[in-house]
Amino acid sequence: MNMNGMGDLLGMEVVTIGAQTESLATAGATLPTGTTRIVCQAAEALHWTPVGSATSTYQHAVAAANFFTLEHHQLASEIIDDTPGDQSLKVMYFGRFSVD
Repeated sequence: MNMNGMGDLLGMEVVTIGAQTESLATAGATLPTGTTRIVCQAAEALHWTPVGSATSTYQHAVAAANFFTLEHHQLASEIIDDTPGDQSLKVMYFGRFSVD
């Protein structure tokens, strides 16, 4: 499925992000081969930053139930939940599907 130039939908998963700063990789996300764009939906408010450490008041804010997009090279971006505890983050991977 190609969604408006996003590429093919390669996979989806849910990872848990907590009140401590972490990346998708450290949260256990599995990056499918061929991924070029990652779209995430936050269950609760969060912040993320492509470099450095995110805080609950600094960098890119994402409101609850909204989406944000990371490019492949931003997989190490730091993400932090703005609320105490953990939240489930829906992660969708887009890119070029290939059959080897």
